[in-house]
Formats: sequence, C-alpha cells, structure tokens
Amino acid sequence: MMIIVAGQGPYPSTELFPTSMMAALALFAEIGTGFMLAAAGCGQVMSRAAVIEESDRYNPDRSEESCLDVARGKTGELIALAARLGSMAAGASPAVQQDMAAFAMNLGLAYQLLDDVADLTSSTDTLGKPVNSDILNGIYTLPVLHALRTTPRLRELLRPDCTVAQAAAARELVLASGAIEHTLTMADDLLRTGESHLARCTPDTAERQGVLNYARSVLALSAPLPSTRAARPRPRTTTLTSSRPATGPENAATAVWQPPSRNTQRDR
Repeated sequence: MMIIVAGQGPYPSTELFPTSMMAALALFAEIGTGFMLAAAGCGQVMSRAAVIEESDRYNPDRSEESCLDVARGKTGELIALAARLGSMAAGASPAVQQDMAAFAMNLGLAYQLLDDVADLTSSTDTLGKPVNSDILNGIYTLPVLHALRTTPRLRELLRPDCTVAQAAAARELVLASGAIEHTLTMADDLLRTGESHLARCTPDTAERQGVLNYARSVLALSAPLPSTRAARPRPRTTTLTSSRPATGPENAATAVWQPPSRNTQRDR
C-alpha cells in the first residue's frame, strides 16, 4: 500500500503509517464513515509531519514555526483524534467535538515541548532513555532553534558529524541561552489555551477538574529537573474550581493520576 502525503509523493506505508493505525482504520470503517474520515485525516497529517521532520534533519535554519507544525502533526494530531472520536461516540455536537479536539491538540503540543525540554535538562536515569539525543540525531527542537537566535556559536556545533562532546557543548549553550524558560512558558500558554476550550464545552464540575488534573500530571512526566524549574516564571494558568462538594469518590477534582513508570519512550 502506498500513501500520497499532501503532494509529497508516494511513500511506503510501512515506513510512515504505523500498522496499529491501519488496524484502527479497519475498525473505524466498521463503526461509521465519520470515524473513518477523522482517522484517515489524522494519518495523513502525521505522515506529512514525519516527512517534513526527516527533511529538516541537521538543518539549523529550520524555522520555529516548522518545528511547531511537526509537533502538532506528530503528537497533537493523534491526541486530538482521540478526543474527537470520544466526543463523536458520545453524540456531542460538532462544536463540542471541535473544542474537545482543540483542548487535546494544545495538550499534545505542550507535552511535546516539555518532552523536548526534558531531552536537554534531564538525565538518562530519570528519563529512562538516552538524553541529548535530538541534537546528535539532527532533530533541532524548539529550544535549540530559539537559542540559535542569540547564540551564533551554537550553529558551529550543529552538524551531521557532531560528536558526543560537541553535542554536550551545544546543550550547555542552549541551557545558558534562556531557551528552556521560553519553551516552558510556551507550554504553559498552550495548556491554558486548551483549558479554555475545555471550559467552553463542558460544565464546571469535579469531573472537568479531574480531567485538567490528569492532563497536568501527564505533562509533569516530561517536566524538567527541579533545578531548571526553579528559575521558571510562575505559570499564569487558569484555575477552574468545582461547584460540587469534594467528598468521597466524587472528589475527582483533587485526584492526580500516578504513572506506573517513567520509562516511557517517545517514538522517533
């Protein structure tokens, strides 16, 4: 099977379209046309994002907007699909479906940005996978691209034959540039935007607050080290309180999901 990706040409599905997505498409086809179209559209966007990211490897002139577009396509779009399909299955109106998808899209993009930060600020033991791998693999994420604005010396280290030592030096330049704080603030803004979409389409209940707390706990998985977060400006996030009494099992507003393990790897 070949997939035509937004004018990019034919590409083998085994390289750009996960087998699990193919199985999901077959299931959606049985459920209904709307589900099938939504999933197919998501697959097309994800495939196109993968092609763009691959073509931008080892490119220090890659724009920040292109970087964000890839993050939307690879991470945000998939999480948005889950929210959209869930609201479709619940019989929600098109407007609610759109708001739920927008909430999830912003959540997914914020998660990707924090994951990119963790690659630069965390340790292998904490993250559960090699750190500073993006620079070595020529995937210049938002913090690196932002640091290039004020640190010309960084460009000299971003090259296909970059050594581990050079990648470590590049990482130190990024950390000293203020790019981490910039990226964290952007992630805060994205989460706040997502919260506004959720507030627009759902009532102010303990369940909604529980969803928000769940989202924040998921994002905490990719939060930078405490030493980095100490210098971070306080997030200007929206606090959504519940009008329901916080008693018994209904107290979802204070429940925070606890992950079984931190060794969760990103597909790249």
